[in-house]
Amino acid sequence: EVINMGDLVLGREQFRELDQVAWTAKAGFGLGVGAIALIFVVLVVWCCCRRHHQQSNAAVTVRETEV
Repeated sequence: EVINMGDLVLGREQFRELDQVAWTAKAGFGLGVGAIALIFVVLVVWCCCRRHHQQSNAAVTVRETEV
């Protein structure tokens, strides 16, 4: 019975460790997805700003050549 109790305790400890690993994995996965989403948003905004900047530069160039 003592051995069984020891196995139960060991099993519980291992389960707790597995639970911590699972939580860590979930947290890491969440952070990874969040980071990717953030990078994606930054890239989209940056591209839009660049395109807008290029268009306004082109408009200025056209106006200068007309004059």
